[in-house]
Amino acid sequence: MNAISLAALLLLLPGSVAAQDFYLVARDRNGGFFEGHQLQSHAKIGFRYVQFCGKSYYVRPRSVVWAKDLDIKGYHTAVERNSADGWIEVCAFPNRQVTLRQVGIKTTLQEAIEGPKQSQTMARRFDQIRETFNKRNEETGLLSLFRKEKPLRGLLPPAESAE
Repeated sequence: MNAISLAALLLLLPGSVAAQDFYLVARDRNGGFFEGHQLQSHAKIGFRYVQFCGKSYYVRPRSVVWAKDLDIKGYHTAVERNSADGWIEVCAFPNRQVTLRQVGIKTTLQEAIEGPKQSQTMARRFDQIRETFNKRNEETGLLSLFRKEKPLRGLLPPAESAE
């Protein structure tokens, strides 16, 4: 059995080491799977540290918004893991154990669901451009474009003197 087949088999086997990941899962009123977001056990770019039912995880801020939104819409959210017996709920209602501020979101839930408005996006873009130019010094910034250029010595032939 080659390495690729073995890796694929491990992913399919419930309870295997590869299948021990934790997920933030949403289920409908009948217990049917709706959607899920993977949680991390270690720090990763774009993820924030949280605790659900006393256990540490790293979650994307967008996943917290998603879980809070689905809770309002009547879905059951939980942290689940896969085992030999299927999916096991590890923590109920994790979205109620973390605030938006804890994951770096400084808006209301409704504003986070809707995302930034076009005008906010453009204003942020102009702020970033301005900051970029402000960070540059006189040699590399905009001011360097408006200064008189100094001649490159040694590269141009000397000017002939008029007799």
